[in-house]
Amino acid sequence: MDIEVKGDIIEDDNQWIYDWIGWSYTSARNVLEALKKANGEDVLVKINSPGGSVFAASEIYTALRSYKGNVNIEIHGLAASAASVIAMAGHSKMSPTGQMMVHNVLTSGVGGDYRVMEHTAEMLRSANMTIANAYIDKTGMTEEEALNLMDNETWLTAERALELGMIDEIMFRNTNINVQNKQLKGLYNSFSSIPKELLDQLKIIKNMDINQPNSKVDFLVQKAHSELEFLKLKEVNLNMDRTEYFKQRNELIEKAQSLLNEGKIEEFNTIKTEIENLDKKYEEAAVAQANLNALIDNVSIPAPIVNIQQAQNKVNFSKVLSTEEDNKKDEKEVYLFAWAKNMQNKPMTEEEDEIFNKINFDFRNATETAKDNQILIPETVRAGIWREAGELYPLFGDVAPTYIEGDLTIIKETSSGDDAAWYDEATEVTEGDFELGELKLTGCELAKDITISWKLQKMSTKEFIPYITTLLAEKMGAALGKAVYVGKGKPGSADSFKAQPKGIKTALAAEASTPQIVKYAKGGKVSYDSLTEAMATIGKYSNGACIYANNKTIWTHLAQIKDTTGRPIFIPDPTSGGVGRILGKVLKEEDSIGDGEVLIGNVKKAYVMNINENVSLYKEEHVKGRKTDYMTYSIVDGDILTTKAFALLQESAS
Repeated sequence: MDIEVKGDIIEDDNQWIYDWIGWSYTSARNVLEALKKANGEDVLVKINSPGGSVFAASEIYTALRSYKGNVNIEIHGLAASAASVIAMAGHSKMSPTGQMMVHNVLTSGVGGDYRVMEHTAEMLRSANMTIANAYIDKTGMTEEEALNLMDNETWLTAERALELGMIDEIMFRNTNINVQNKQLKGLYNSFSSIPKELLDQLKIIKNMDINQPNSKVDFLVQKAHSELEFLKLKEVNLNMDRTEYFKQRNELIEKAQSLLNEGKIEEFNTIKTEIENLDKKYEEAAVAQANLNALIDNVSIPAPIVNIQQAQNKVNFSKVLSTEEDNKKDEKEVYLFAWAKNMQNKPMTEEEDEIFNKINFDFRNATETAKDNQILIPETVRAGIWREAGELYPLFGDVAPTYIEGDLTIIKETSSGDDAAWYDEATEVTEGDFELGELKLTGCELAKDITISWKLQKMSTKEFIPYITTLLAEKMGAALGKAVYVGKGKPGSADSFKAQPKGIKTALAAEASTPQIVKYAKGGKVSYDSLTEAMATIGKYSNGACIYANNKTIWTHLAQIKDTTGRPIFIPDPTSGGVGRILGKVLKEEDSIGDGEVLIGNVKKAYVMNINENVSLYKEEHVKGRKTDYMTYSIVDGDILTTKAFALLQESAS
C-alpha cells in the first residue's frame, strides 16, 4: 500500500484550511488512517514535502516505527525539515534527483520579556535535540555531528545523504547500507509553512458570528486567502530567502564552471538549466510578494458573505477586485524592467520591447546621436544614482544640482559693497560699490566604465536594478565629490587636463594670500584655536554651514579637540545628517577630502552645479571574456559663487 507524504506536514486541526484552498498536505490523522487500512501489509511511503509541524512529524514517525508490517520509504523530490524526520522511520531510498534538508526548529509569533524569550530558546534547543535523535538513531552519527548539520541548514544530495547514512539506497542503483535502528525520543515544538499568525486569523474567522452580513469577514477572508496563495506560489522555496538564493546559485555556478573547464558540455547544460529554474522561481516569488503587498494595501470589500461555507462556493478568490485603470502598467515602470532586462541580456515581452525602442529612439534624436548602444537610464534609476552618490559623498549631496540642458549663465555677486544706511531728506545717498558678474557653466564630460561578469547578470531583475544603481552611484559619486572639492576647472592653453568643475579647494588656493585657508603646525593636529579661527572667516555664511573631513581626520583630529575647560567639543549625533556636531555645526564624513584637511562652508548657498545632460549608459559585450562593459556618461559643470562662504584648515608645509 502506498502512503503519500506531500505538501506541508500539518496539525490535524488545520486540515480544513488546506482543504478550503485546495493545497496539498499530510496530517498525522491521514497517515494513521492509511496504516489502519493496510492492516499489517507492507507500506511504501513516498515523500515530497518541504516539512512543517514537528508535532505532526513526530506522530507520523512514531506510527511508522510502531507499524507491524515493513515500512519502505522513497524520497521522490524533497524531504526537508520535518519531512526529513519521517524519512528516518524505515528503509529509505532517494531519487538521484532528490534532496534532503535538515535545519534547526523554528517558531513564530513569540513575544514577551526576557524570561519568555529564554524559555522559548530552551524549548527550541530541546526540540532540536529530539530531532537530532532521529538522525542519530538512523545513521549512528554522534550528537555533535547531527546538531552541526542542523545548525548549518544542510542541503543533501542523494550521494551525500547515502554517505552520511540518512538513506539506505539511491533509487535505480544497487548500493545498499544497513544501519542498526534505535528507539527515538519524542519530538517537541513545531512550526508550519503557513505562519502561526495567519492560522490564528483563519481560526478566528471560522468561529466568528457570521449569520448576518459582515463585510469585515469577507475582507479578512480575501486577505488571508491571498496570503495563502502567495505561500503556495513559493512552494518548496519557502525557506529560501535572498541569502539562500545567492548561496545556492553561486554553488551551482561554481559547479557549472568546473564542468565547462573539464569539457563536460552535456553535464554543464544540465546545471545551466538548474540555474535558470532557480532564477525563475526566485523571481516569481519576488513578484508574488509585490502582488500580495499591493492587494493588502488596495483590496476592495465586495458584497457581504453570509457564512464561511458560502464564501468557498460564491467568491472567486483567484481574482483581485480592481478597475481597468488599476491594471494599466505605467510606461515608466515598464521601461525600468525593459532597461534592466536589456542590461542583463534577458528577453523582453512584446510590450517592453516596444516601449524600450520608442523611448531610446526619442532619446537619441534629442541628444543628436546615432549610436544605438547609448541607452537612456530610467528616471527612477537616475534619481537613485544621484541620491546615493549624494549619500556617499556629502559635498556633492549638499550641492543640490540643477538639470538645465545646454550652457547655464548665473548672475553672481563679485563685490558686496557696504550695507544699506539710513538717510534724511538733506543727505545724498552714497553711491555703492556693489557689483554683479556672470558665472557661466558649460559642460564637462564625465564618464566611467565598469565591467560586470555574465554570472552577475544572471541575478533576478528585481535584484539587478538596485545593484547596478548602487554600483553606478559609487563610481559617479566619487568623481563628483572630488570635483566639488578639488576639480581643476577649465584648462588653459598650456594645461593638459580635461575640462572639469572647479573645486572649492582649487578656488581658495587661487586667491591672493589665500585668506580663507588657515594653517596649523606641521606634524601637529587641528586645535581648538585654529578651528575657531577658521569658523570666524566665513562670517555671515556660518548660518547653514557644515564641517567636512574624511574618516581618519574626524577621529584622529576633530574628535579629540577639547575646549578651554578640557571638554571635548565633538558631540556624536548620527541623527543630525552627519556623524555628529562640532560648535553647533553638522560634521559630515567626506572621503574626497585629504588627510588632515577640514573644510568649513555653506555649500548650498555658495556652490552651483548644473547637469547639462543627465546620465546615460553605453553597453558593450565581450563574448570571449563573458563580460559586459557599462559606460556611464553625463555632462556636468560646477563652480564656486563666492570663496567667502568657505574656510579650509590644513597642515602647514613647514
